[in-house]
Amino acid sequence: MADSDIGADRVLTVDFFPPQQLAAALAGEGAGHYELGGSDRHFPLDEWTLVSHTLDVRADGSAVLSIVYERRR
Repeated sequence: MADSDIGADRVLTVDFFPPQQLAAALAGEGAGHYELGGSDRHFPLDEWTLVSHTLDVRADGSAVLSIVYERRR
């Protein structure tokens, strides 16, 4: 089904986090706050809805975060 068929715009964002950026949080040394590569600014939640996300933490300590946002037309 195309986006035009459901009356919404959808966007997929992908952010990469290198191992050194996540090391402290993965070692249990406290929570981390990480910039989302601008997706939080480009898709503000007062206009867009976060409909799905995945976080893949890799063996080398890096991570990939993907987020799907949706905005009704």
